[in-house]
Amino acid sequence: MTKHVFTTFEVCEILNIKLDRLRDYTKRGYFSPSVQRACGVGTKSLFDRADIVRIKTFLCLIELGFSRKISAKVIDLIKVDFDT
Repeated sequence: MTKHVFTTFEVCEILNIKLDRLRDYTKRGYFSPSVQRACGVGTKSLFDRADIVRIKTFLCLIELGFSRKISAKVIDLIKVDFDT
């Protein structure tokens, strides 16, 4: 099965989140792209579908009033497998 990957811009469009916010949360270590992390000029962060589920969960938990720190710990426990 081909693995679908998404750029930072695509993730922002899918989740309706501002680019600066997604980059800030990534920079602060709340979550990170599992496919590829940008490492300089000209490189892109690449996310998979499981990353999108975790990020959406993170955003929902914040919206429900959980802190970013707790929300990040919760999404670390989430294992999503789209290959089965």
